[in-house]
Amino acid sequence: YPLRRQRQMCIRDRTDLTDLKESIETLEGSGDTWHPDIAESTLSLARHVQENGDHVEAIALLERAVHVSRVNHGLFSLQQVNAIEMQIESHLALDQWSEADELQQYLFYVHSRARAVDDPALIPALETFAQWNIDAFWRRVGDFPASRLVDAFHLYSVALTIVDQDEASVSYTHLTLPTKRIG
Repeated sequence: YPLRRQRQMCIRDRTDLTDLKESIETLEGSGDTWHPDIAESTLSLARHVQENGDHVEAIALLERAVHVSRVNHGLFSLQQVNAIEMQIESHLALDQWSEADELQQYLFYVHSRARAVDDPALIPALETFAQWNIDAFWRRVGDFPASRLVDAFHLYSVALTIVDQDEASVSYTHLTLPTKRIG
């Protein structure tokens, strides 16, 4: 029975992939190459391709999904966040730290443009980017890796300022502050 079930899942996956590709082709074939549904279908297809380990193809699909999202929702819309995060994952899987780093910086830029500087909803992005910078320091990225620690400090400072100034952000007091010692 396990082999039969596995075969059925493979057939279902191929059918889903075919359906996604046909859906994208139909939308593009109708002359509407920027239809918002193309971004969602492309993202779903990229997720499947990524899960199967084809990170190069996933990156190409995700770049298309981000582009279509930007056209439909604006350069700094949060609709592109999932696709950017997935691109970062694929670049890391391919050991392309530099590309992942650029995308991580852009991802934070999107969050910072989409939200007010004192918006508690910005805290997770601040925390994620701060941790990214700490990891970059430990990897010794760039000519001056210590500057990553300064960046992380500033990001955590902004997050803590938001927490201090907004009683509604009390739910964000679970910030994960770095505990690893240097030296």
